Amino acid sequence: MRRLFLFTGFLLSSSLLTAQRTDLFSPDRKIQVTISATDEALTYAITRKGEVVLAESPLAFEFTQSAPIEKYLRIEKEERKTIDETWKPVVAKHSLIRNHCNELTLTLREKKYPCQAFRLIFRAYNDGVAFRFYFDKDEMKQNDLHIRYEKTTYHFPGDYQAWMANVRDYSTDNEEEYFPCLLSSITEKKLIAKPLVVKMHDSLYVALAESDVLDYPVSFVSPAEKTSGGILLHTKLAPLPGQNEYGIKASRTLPFATPWRVIMAGSRPGDLVESEIIMNLATPSQIKETSWIKPGICTWDNWWCCGVKMDTETNKKFIQLAADMGYPYQLIDWKWYGDFDCPEADITTPALSLDLQEVLRFAREKGVRCWLWLHYNDAIRQYEKAFPLYEQWGIAGVKIDFWRRQDQEMMRNYEKIAKKAAEHHLMLNFHSPCMNFGIERTYPNVMTREGVLGNEYYNWSTRITPEHNTTIPFTRMLMGPLDITPGGMLNRTPETFRNQHPTLVMNTRAAELAKFVVFFSPITTLADHPDHYINQAGVDFMKAVPADADEMKVLAGEIGEYIVMAKRKGEKWFLGALNNSDEREVEISCSFLPAGTFSLQMWADGPEANKDATRLSQSTIKITAKDRIKIHMARAGGWAAIATRK
Repeated sequence: MRRLFLFTGFLLSSSLLTAQRTDLFSPDRKIQVTISATDEALTYAITRKGEVVLAESPLAFEFTQSAPIEKYLRIEKEERKTIDETWKPVVAKHSLIRNHCNELTLTLREKKYPCQAFRLIFRAYNDGVAFRFYFDKDEMKQNDLHIRYEKTTYHFPGDYQAWMANVRDYSTDNEEEYFPCLLSSITEKKLIAKPLVVKMHDSLYVALAESDVLDYPVSFVSPAEKTSGGILLHTKLAPLPGQNEYGIKASRTLPFATPWRVIMAGSRPGDLVESEIIMNLATPSQIKETSWIKPGICTWDNWWCCGVKMDTETNKKFIQLAADMGYPYQLIDWKWYGDFDCPEADITTPALSLDLQEVLRFAREKGVRCWLWLHYNDAIRQYEKAFPLYEQWGIAGVKIDFWRRQDQEMMRNYEKIAKKAAEHHLMLNFHSPCMNFGIERTYPNVMTREGVLGNEYYNWSTRITPEHNTTIPFTRMLMGPLDITPGGMLNRTPETFRNQHPTLVMNTRAAELAKFVVFFSPITTLADHPDHYINQAGVDFMKAVPADADEMKVLAGEIGEYIVMAKRKGEKWFLGALNNSDEREVEISCSFLPAGTFSLQMWADGPEANKDATRLSQSTIKITAKDRIKIHMARAGGWAAIATRK
């Protein structure tokens, strides 16, 4: 009997040496993460309410100068803590953000030579899971790491419907549709940008995202591998310039931490939209004094005609529009410094056709500040010289266009430009950029970015469909603000829409108003020409709606079908609803309101909006938090409202 007991004990201890497992729970204990280290693999798995979200998913790294980290690992140390703090962002979807999670830091060491060690940090939130690797010089026994592959995987237990943007290559500007398709459709030839949104069933939605991507390449998803238990998704990193798919993706001096890999989870798609997990994971603000960072709506001289007449009087006309609308900004777009993206381009010298100082004088007289457009290739060459000059001129911010790279070197340049811009009190708007990753917390002067198939495509394309407009709030917007440029006033039905100049938009007037609520962008760029706003229905809403918010809620919605959102600024609530191509009626609860009586001023699709998309119906009712509202939306329609306390 004694011999049997000793032998059993030996078997158990041997098993522990070859397979270790530890768990981490979210604060509400609905989400569980299980991390396992065996001689074969390091894996993690996630369940929510007892249901598998991700099955065992291997984690590994492959380097150029040393053996990969993936097998024969043991958990050497566990450190646990609870984080529960509330912080105030400079600009975000919520004026106060709670960062509440349980954190587990594992020190893992190789069992075999060279016995390198590293740390794996997991955080479990009520709305998702995040993890990152931390490499230390002493633990890794080297000063630098040259990463060939990050082998982070996501093992879904089935082949689910997902909404994904296939960007095709690493030089993407991230201007793609998020098409619904099965996970298994992700072939080797596809490159899927984050977020990837997955519907596991009617009450479980999951999104793959990332946060805190500093001095490291952007990650993509590809390809999908069928397993006996479901679909295994792999990670690809954008290579450094001059490197191919098999070359170096990142070179870092130790110590350093990788970006957070994020798995968001919610019972409805709106839960993903409301989540602040990406902001919570980002590095806190590196800008000490931020009172000069001010959100607002910006008039714009480019979209309406798909080209710019770059002269003094044209810019004055747009500045006058900003003043008339009560907006703080005007964007002077491309050609203001003449030829661009060429060696002779000079971002410190205005074009001969433009008296920039007279434009800026006129803007000051009207209480408007100006933004300047820059091509990335010109900006990176001259920004250190130009930014101090722009500060002297009183420029509010710069829009930098055509980044079109996702590699580590480019990510460093985002940070360099954000730092230098902050030194000279300049806000930033990035176009043709990488996707957001929480930099709006780290450098809050980064106000917004494109990286979205937005209203400019109405100029030459039919891709901005009502289905697209009701998909991107649940997909692209999960990553952060998006400069979609609302405000087109030449509204047409899908049947009568065509590409022309001046530019038309493929939705109703009410839907265009709703975009100011649904699409979050602390710098919102108004699309159309000043003449198109004269005596037009709905302009009163555009004058009233703010660009930022103190609180945002998704009241109802389904991906690609419709969305109803509410954003609070002070004591006022601004509501917006967008619809796809199917006429529908939606009923919403007013329970988001505090106690008391509110006046609800509404801008709705008019009775003839299915034929004449400019038709708008305005009315006002009294409501309380106990009421319910029925919203009727035309095809490609919408609805907007303002709730004001009586």
